[in-house]
Amino acid sequence: MQEYFESLIFEKSPIDGKAVVERLQNSLNIKFKSLEAALRDLKQAVESSIDNTEATFDPCCELSDVEYNSRFRTELNLDKACIRVGKFADEKPIHLSLSVLEVMKRNYETTPYIKWQYFGSEQGIFTVYPSTSVSTCTEYDHRYRPWYVEAATPEPKSLVIVIDKSGSMNEHYGSKTLMQVAIDASDNSP
Repeated sequence: MQEYFESLIFEKSPIDGKAVVERLQNSLNIKFKSLEAALRDLKQAVESSIDNTEATFDPCCELSDVEYNSRFRTELNLDKACIRVGKFADEKPIHLSLSVLEVMKRNYETTPYIKWQYFGSEQGIFTVYPSTSVSTCTEYDHRYRPWYVEAATPEPKSLVIVIDKSGSMNEHYGSKTLMQVAIDASDNSP
């Protein structure tokens, strides 16, 4: 390996830092604008779909027509979206319409850095494009995932922390008591 490295020819060339930064800025600007447009289109499709729903998506756990995709590095189906219904989903949840799938497909085709697109409803339906097979139907509930919780409750909250003060909290964990560990964990000061 060292011999190969030493056999390579290196050439010093000046770098125009300002030009590099401008190219990077333009590249990121284009990328973010296209992602913003894709999100805006998807948001609009979901909002329209809520008033005009169709139960059209197969459960992800029942898919069989998937094939390997190098962009995602897994087996999936680019023609479909699928759903996962949470264990505690509403009895008659609202499903998205095919128009949402069409926007997701268009986003995938026109924006090369977009991969998974999904929508999680408060009623317990998780729609994902492209569809991918999962082993179980009800083990996953997106409403307990950090991305959903943060989106559903973006405002800061007041928080009350209750700490057990029974005798077992006097036991040591390393050099501290469990009580001190709990207090340290709940302290938000730097």
